Amino acid sequence: MKRIAAVLGALLLGACGSAAPKTPAAPVLPKPDKATYVAAAIPICSIPLALRLPDMSAPHANVLAYYYLRDLVPLLTSELTKLEALTPPAGDEATIATIVAALQRERDDVQSVYQGTQEYTQSQAAAIAEEALGGTRYRADHTALVEAATAYGLGACYP
Repeated sequence: MKRIAAVLGALLLGACGSAAPKTPAAPVLPKPDKATYVAAAIPICSIPLALRLPDMSAPHANVLAYYYLRDLVPLLTSELTKLEALTPPAGDEATIATIVAALQRERDDVQSVYQGTQEYTQSQAAAIAEEALGGTRYRADHTALVEAATAYGLGACYP
């Protein structure tokens, strides 16, 4: 009986004094307003004009398209990562998610075409790139991105 009392006493003492100190909660930061979000997003998504879609009617457009795809994949990946790290304004989460999803589709389109060209000669790959960039799927995804971004105030990113 004394043993049971001693064990219970030890358990009670241990339970009372062994609680880990509580860690203070991280402060909750307010969500930015739309103007603050747009001001932070534009430098992220403003790809240099030299890396915008080349004029597909220009001479050697297929070669331009190939290099465009090659250079654009890492830029779009970086842009996606940085935009996803921004906190969207309260009430605008769905709109920002739509823009980010459209950008993701565009990046995936570009990456898919570029990766698909790796097994060909440069001239064959360039022809594939030219056809893909003029294709309806890429154009539809790009148009969706431009329209969503422009409607939100990010038109400077996708002129």
